[in-house]
Amino acid sequence: MSPIIKRERGPILPPPPCGTEAIPPAEWANYIKALSPFYVKEGAFPRTAALARLVEMPLVRELLLKPQSNYSASGLANSIRMITRKAESAFLFVVGEEMDLKECACSRCKRGMGPFALCVRLEGIPWLTACAGCHWHMNDKKCNFYRPLPEISGWEPELFPDSTLFAKINQVGSAVSKLSKSVEKSSSDMEEAYEAASELLALIPGPTESAKTMISTMAQSRSNDIEVTKDLQSLVQAYGELTSSLQEPIKAKDEETGWTGHSKRPRIS
Repeated sequence: MSPIIKRERGPILPPPPCGTEAIPPAEWANYIKALSPFYVKEGAFPRTAALARLVEMPLVRELLLKPQSNYSASGLANSIRMITRKAESAFLFVVGEEMDLKECACSRCKRGMGPFALCVRLEGIPWLTACAGCHWHMNDKKCNFYRPLPEISGWEPELFPDSTLFAKINQVGSAVSKLSKSVEKSSSDMEEAYEAASELLALIPGPTESAKTMISTMAQSRSNDIEVTKDLQSLVQAYGELTSSLQEPIKAKDEETGWTGHSKRPRIS
């Protein structure tokens, strides 16, 4: 069968851990960390500027839900994988700074609202405007740590890429992903049809010219389909290299300033 681009199946995850005390990074934290290559393989740039930063940060703790949580492993994994806001929240939880629930945590977290057992926030990324629990349910403005997004004109352009650029990257990534799925389906259908036609031809005594023409045409189409698949693989690779290169200036600035995401980002003169 011709080579085709396939979505890699995710890992089999244990039930999401529940409790009240932080635990070291484990299966769920590693799953969240692995979302970055998932996006690239699917032909999509990390879906927001926040994710582009978060995926580069070290893991601090395991994902931890409230004791009364009823999320299944598959339900939670799908929410994180498919909903950008929840991917940001989960990333924020496993890499951010834990706030004391008795003293300085968000009032909503103190009341047990949100999915997480701990209140976790992170300074230095303007796109994250609340703690992880409030952001999960789109309650950013109700969070004690809420801070509005800065005006575009106030951002340092070399550190905060233009939102229009990111939107266009996402648009291209979405188109590439759709194209990949279409070609995968076409390749599979073509291979099935070619094999069936070959079997049919073998059963016909003294194949007619029309039968020979049919199998010859199908063989040519199959060959063309293989070339299209190879071209698409090259396209996906080039797209991944482009998105990586766009993140290099951001990474360079972070290395230059020693910024880790756990304090306010120093300004670049």
